[in-house]
Amino acid sequence: MFLGEYHLFAYSKQQEKNVLHSDQAPYSVWETFYQDYPKSNYYSGKNVKGSAINGEYFIFNAIFLSVTTTSAITFSKAGIKFLDSYKSLSSCSSNTVGGAINFNCDSSIVQYRSCGYKSQTRGDRGQHSCAMLVWQSNSKNYVYESSFINCGNTEKDDTNYIYLGKPSVKSINSSYCKARYTAGITLYFNTGTFTMTNSSVCNNSATWSVIMSQSSTYTFGFCNVLSNTHTETR
Repeated sequence: MFLGEYHLFAYSKQQEKNVLHSDQAPYSVWETFYQDYPKSNYYSGKNVKGSAINGEYFIFNAIFLSVTTTSAITFSKAGIKFLDSYKSLSSCSSNTVGGAINFNCDSSIVQYRSCGYKSQTRGDRGQHSCAMLVWQSNSKNYVYESSFINCGNTEKDDTNYIYLGKPSVKSINSSYCKARYTAGITLYFNTGTFTMTNSSVCNNSATWSVIMSQSSTYTFGFCNVLSNTHTETR
């Protein structure tokens, strides 16, 4: 499982394939999720500040350290294809929802191979991330092959708050995180069936719950949910 390693990657067109693997080239990652090449360059480096260009927002091979007050990554523009990949966020916090990441829009959101360490919010929810789309949205709201360690506090809710769109969660790790409500992951969706697979949610603590799915149709498969604690039942 990816734990937020920070590497540089060389690539060529001959290397690019539509298959996820550890040394995948940046544009191949984009093509895997969006089936075309990006129209603009990706953002890379330390504490980079970017924006959507040509309807796309692509972060690859970046690290965010001790970004406070506002979320390290935030936007609210509709109709954007967003992808962050091979990214680490360490000791980031905010006064709004989403301690490290805050999306509030009708855009396609893909978080792939992202590592969050000691993220927390002073807002209502989303100790690490808050990805809020809009009602009846058919846009992507994905979290794949990502790890969240030691995030949160017991005063605010939800380590990761994945709200509406078409959520998909695969191969994530949430460990030693704290929250008032839902220390693992919260999923709220209005269309289709949600599946969470090949994931580990262990050693987290919350007042009320560890995993929350606010839908009548969902499946959890091949997941480890071990040694979590909560003090109350709602």
